[in-house]
Amino acid sequence: MGAGHFRSKVARRIFVSFVLAALIPAGVLSSLLYVQVREQLREQTVDHLHQEVKGYGIDILERLATMVQTLRSLAVLVNGKGANLPAFDSPWVREQFAAVLWLKSGRSGLPLLNDIPDFPDFSEAELAGRLGGKPGIWLRHRQDGRCEVFMLLPVSEGRPELGVLAAQLNPATLWNTDTVEPDAIWIFADGGELVFASEQAPVPRRRQLNALLGRQSGYVAWREGKQALAAASWPLFLESRFAADGWTIVLIRAEPGRVLVNDRLAFVYAPVAALLLLGVAYVSSRLIRRQLNPIAQLTAATARVAEGDFDQRVQIATDDEFQRLAESFNHMAGRIRDQWAAAAAMAEIDRTILSSLSAERVIETVLERMPAVLQCDVLCLARFDHAARCFYDIRASRDGRISVATAASAAVSDAQLEQFMAVNLMISAADLPAPIAAQGFAGSEKILALPIWLERQLA
Repeated sequence: MGAGHFRSKVARRIFVSFVLAALIPAGVLSSLLYVQVREQLREQTVDHLHQEVKGYGIDILERLATMVQTLRSLAVLVNGKGANLPAFDSPWVREQFAAVLWLKSGRSGLPLLNDIPDFPDFSEAELAGRLGGKPGIWLRHRQDGRCEVFMLLPVSEGRPELGVLAAQLNPATLWNTDTVEPDAIWIFADGGELVFASEQAPVPRRRQLNALLGRQSGYVAWREGKQALAAASWPLFLESRFAADGWTIVLIRAEPGRVLVNDRLAFVYAPVAALLLLGVAYVSSRLIRRQLNPIAQLTAATARVAEGDFDQRVQIATDDEFQRLAESFNHMAGRIRDQWAAAAAMAEIDRTILSSLSAERVIETVLERMPAVLQCDVLCLARFDHAARCFYDIRASRDGRISVATAASAAVSDAQLEQFMAVNLMISAADLPAPIAAQGFAGSEKILALPIWLERQLA
């Protein structure tokens, strides 16, 4: 749309209306699509995190089962051969355990692999109560915030006097995070105590994670500053295999759904919105130009008619209201032209009558100008001779030419004379005297006869 169209208030209003009519539905649909994509990505994030945290929990169970088998093998060695120190000092054992003690009732623990400082001296009854025939897992929380995990296993089933093996589990092996790629891993005991955390997190994060404790499976999302985080939990049931309470594993990572949505908005939605805006502007400009061109033509034609150009016409072929408006304008301009011409002709006749003393000049002016005033094809002036009761000096104007009939008409009857002495709008050519009818009235549908009176008699 050209700059000229934008100077029109109507054009600007139509343009804004077109743009809003296109962008409002597009904006609503985009918003709905954004919400739908965000929810789909959130569901995908929840499912992925739940699968990942469940897989990580199963890995921990498998590692604990492996450590139990290793500790059983060491118990067989202790039961059969005593403390075989070279076997306990093998890389395979060190990879799984940080320290191993042989605990017997009534005496201090015997270090088989490193020592465990301040390890409690359990009685046989306490050990029997703790284990209940299963491998036990015992947690010790230190003052520095770390939690040590121990595994207790009887040296021989049915022979409690042989004591138990107490092994401090190697945290690097137990909490191995190579199988997952979270931003953080938190593990809580059944009472809510922190067992393991792969990060030093702020206190507000801990409060968010507390909502996941004690639930079968949970999900929570929150913001820390500009970062959107999501966490999923999975309960690790230890009671079926170990003499221990269950744990809750929590995986935390930056919520990818929101990041992905923002990326799509930046790299997909924004260009699409820009293209949509350009498309709407282009289509709107074309439609507005098409709609305003007739208005522009009518405006220009009206201005020229106001300047006195009554021959101005508008040609619009749109087969709609604009075309009908143009036809009405052309009809109006034609009527104004005729009225203006009639007024000018009457003014000229008046000036001629007032300024000229010659009857011939007045008659010529009437024959020249009255056809335009009356909008007739033929104008005829005839004088009447009262003595001979006939019309003579018959003059006619037809197609801009003036003709004079020298022959007088035959005498008219009283009935004919009475007909011509009054204004008669519908007389036929047959009622006219022959010299007058011969001036071009033959075949005319409408003939107007106007008597001219001079000194109270027909002139």
